[in-house]
Amino acid sequence: MLFGHSLWTLQSDEEKEADYQEQEDRRKAIKKEKKFEEETKDLNPTELRRYDLKKLTKAEQVDILERLGRSSKQISRLKKEADRIEAIIEYQNLKKRKNSLK
Repeated sequence: MLFGHSLWTLQSDEEKEADYQEQEDRRKAIKKEKKFEEETKDLNPTELRRYDLKKLTKAEQVDILERLGRSSKQISRLKKEADRIEAIIEYQNLKKRKNSLK
């Protein structure tokens, strides 16, 4: 670079590929962040919680329900994703109310 060469002319093919991949990952992250901001800018806190829970897989939702104290029989009755999300929000609100009473 001291003699007027560009950085890309001095890099090996592997370094160029790694640099390009890093830039591509950075661009994807920025795009993803902008998409998230666009989707969530008009949501109230409850809708935002629903949005975050909807992004989780069924296994993750079931795991949260188990940690909140639901039995496997109660969880199996929740067939739809919307039912699981409502149950999670309901139990989280219930736990918050119990903690606030202490």
